[in-house]
Formats: sequence, C-alpha cells, structure tokens
Amino acid sequence: MSQPAIFISYRRNDALTQTRSLAGELADEFGKDSVFYDNTSLNPGDSWPDKLKKGVEGAQIVLVLIANKTKWLGMGDETRRIDDPDDWVRQEVETALANSASLVIPVLFNDAQLPSANALPASIKNLPNLQFFNIDEKQWDRDISPLKVFIKNQLNHNTGVSSQVQTDSPPRITPLTCDREEQRNMFDDTRLNAPKNQPRFHYLYGFELQGHKTFFKRLEYEISGKNQPEINLNRKTQAVEFMLTGEGGARPEALRERFVRDLCASLSLVPDHFHPLLDKNLMQLLSASPLTKDLKQGDCLLVFAHISHWFWNAMQTPAAALWFIEHFCPQVLPPDSPEIFFFFSFDFNENENPGVKDEIERIVRTEAKYVKALPELGMVNRRHVGQWLVSNENYISPVLREKILKEKFTGQEYYMDDVTDRLKKIINQHLNSLST
Repeated sequence: MSQPAIFISYRRNDALTQTRSLAGELADEFGKDSVFYDNTSLNPGDSWPDKLKKGVEGAQIVLVLIANKTKWLGMGDETRRIDDPDDWVRQEVETALANSASLVIPVLFNDAQLPSANALPASIKNLPNLQFFNIDEKQWDRDISPLKVFIKNQLNHNTGVSSQVQTDSPPRITPLTCDREEQRNMFDDTRLNAPKNQPRFHYLYGFELQGHKTFFKRLEYEISGKNQPEINLNRKTQAVEFMLTGEGGARPEALRERFVRDLCASLSLVPDHFHPLLDKNLMQLLSASPLTKDLKQGDCLLVFAHISHWFWNAMQTPAAALWFIEHFCPQVLPPDSPEIFFFFSFDFNENENPGVKDEIERIVRTEAKYVKALPELGMVNRRHVGQWLVSNENYISPVLREKILKEKFTGQEYYMDDVTDRLKKIINQHLNSLST
C-alpha cells in the first residue's frame, strides 16, 4: 500500500463528526488509501504511535481540523492538553510544520477560529499564520468543493502531473482525440487570428453527456505537445477548471463573488485571503497562484468554467459571466503575459430545463460581444470511432479494429461520454496485453 498523501489531524472531543464526514468525502474523491484517518487507517495490532508518526511524516498535505478552539486546545480546569509535549494533536502539528515537504492547511468549521500564536506552544505557534479553509456545515457541498479542488491541484502540482489530463495510455493513443474536428478547427482559426495580448473567451455548449471536459482536455493535450513528445515546444501550458456553484442570492454581487471564489480554488488559492473578492482582478490571482505565477509570454493558460443547467439562473448567471469577462478580466494583457483562453462550458438538458438552450444561445449572440461560440457538441457516430481506430493503427491492428467495431460499437450514434469510457477500456486492455 502506498503512503497516504493526505493526513487528517483532529481532536476527538472537538471535531469527530465533521472529521468522519470530511474523511469520507476525501476518500471518495482521492481513494481510501490516499487519506490517513485514524478510524479507518489503523488496524488491530498496529503500533498506533508509530503509524501515526509515519502517516504525518509521509503526507503531502496535513489537514488540521478545528470545530471549537477551546475544545481543540483541550482546555481543562487547570491544564490544557495542547501544552503537554506528549499530546498527540500537538505532536502531529509539530511534525507537519517541521516537514518542509508537507503543506499544512487548517480547516475551520462553522464559526471556529484559529488560536492566536500567543495561545500556542512555541513549536506550533506558526499555525495561525497559515492559509485556512472555512466550511459551513449548513453549506457543506458548497464549501467542501473548493477544498477538494485545492487539494487535487496541490497534489498534482507536487508530482508534476497536470491536474487536467492524466492517462495511463502511451502518449500517442488517447480517447480524447475522437471527433470534435469542427470545434477544434474553429478554435485554431480564432487562436491564429485574434490578438495574443487579449484574453480570449469561448462558449462551449451541448447536451450534458457530450464530453465538454473531454474536448477541453484534448486542447490541453495538443497545445501542451503531449501528442508530439519528440518535439520541444519550449512553452509551458497550464490548465485549470472550476464549476460555477450557485444561483446567486438576494445581493446581485453574490454570484460574482461565487465566480471569483471558485476560480481562486482552481488556482490553489484560499478565497478567504483575497477579500474583498470583487476588488481583485484576474492578474492579481494569476500572479499569486503557484500554478500560474511563473507563466510568461509564449506560455499558455487554459481555463474551463463549467456552468451546469442545474445552477442556471436566467437573471443572474449571464450578468455574472459578463461582469467577469468585461470587468474582472483585463481587456489588454500585460506585456509578459501568457496566452489566456477561457472556455465557458454550458451543458443543457431539455428534459430537465426546457428552453434553456435557446435562451443561452440568444444571450451569447446578442450580449456576449467578447465571446466566440464554438459549434454545438453533438453526437459521435460510428464512422468517427472507425477513424479513431485507424489513426491508432500502430497500436490497434486491422483485425482488432474490426472486432472492436463489431463488439463494442454496434449502433450508429453515441454520446461522447459513452464513447470516451469505451475507448479508455480499449486502451487499458491494450496496455494490459503489452504487460503480460
């Protein structure tokens, strides 16, 4: 079993319930073996002091959970547990802070506050200086999503793996490149003809099973040169993604703030450290983010902003998106900036939200003057799959190609998500056959 990448530190009489919920969410997101949580990571017969120490020493990220500052400090009638050098919470935090390879993130629930430096032993007095996350349990899904994105980006950044394209396949065989030539060609045309000193915005739309993110991954795959590993493109490409989670509220600014907050999390930034969010701008976030601060002229930044019909608000969502384009983003980039491409991906479902497709198209056509609409993402037909198989003939023989078409693709049209899943299985089967 590999060393868990995430270690959860907490005090049982403070945040046991919240820790159980968070540990379960992180295990679902990153895999059970990636999360060290004592209730599930310690087995009968384990030397728990040794395993706890090994767990915190080997973790890339240590989450320090606090639901109540007084309880976390272990306040008694005359003593505090945190003052005891043998206190396990103290030892976990000490070990994590002393390990330069670990990122320590305090996670505060509801109205909890971090203890002041003066209230902590000298060995952990730096804890209040660290960036933290707030989770309001009444808004659990809303607040935990940025934390998961932050952790994902941080883990991928540490390992040097892109957070957007991860594949076990060889560099020349990937399910990303099936069809979507019409959209790809239009993007190429706009990229070549539009000024490079301006951020460029694209509208990507189609039914929710049509692989919006797959197309975005394909662009990152090709622009970064992963499809041509023998060619040195001498540029860095960074791709980030976020979902606009929210429908606005009583204040017109609420969804704008949500937009910036979700973007912050995708850039591995803690939103609470950038208040007031609406006074900031895109370049300030990019210069602060560990993912983008080193990007320069000639490099490329791709941003995927997913807007689901489930969160669509006809009055507020378009207004927030237009504000983001026209006011939060600069109209002209600073001289040493990378190319910046935004893809506003809207997935619709006419059965659940009838008429929303036409509503979005009208807004893009009449109001979004800076946005280039790419062709609608439609069905993938059997011919496109056949073309993918032929283009990978170095890996898939004609005999195998005919067998795949006959057994796996008997219909004429498919949703892109379905095609991608099937092609991934075909690639994995091919890799397994090479390793046996």
